Amino acid sequence: MRKRKPDDIWITPPEAAAEIRVDPCVVRNWIEKGELIASNVADSSAHRPRWRIRRLDFDLFLESRRPQPRLPVPRRRPAPAKYEYQYFKD
Repeated sequence: MRKRKPDDIWITPPEAAAEIRVDPCVVRNWIEKGELIASNVADSSAHRPRWRIRRLDFDLFLESRRPQPRLPVPRRRPAPAKYEYQYFKD
């Protein structure tokens, strides 16, 4: 049996949705917006699309949506007082 490369593995939107625990409609919306690359494997007589997502494209999509670590904000020291007014003498 031939070993499958990651390029040969295709998943459906419901399978992708189950993996990341979202509704399949969310995955289809990502496809329709062009955020997630998918192929329509339905024939021309079909009235609705049958999407298939390449496993590699899905993994790249998830990686691109991973939150980036926040860089620490440098803390500024307070500016030294330029003038000190002394209204009352000690």
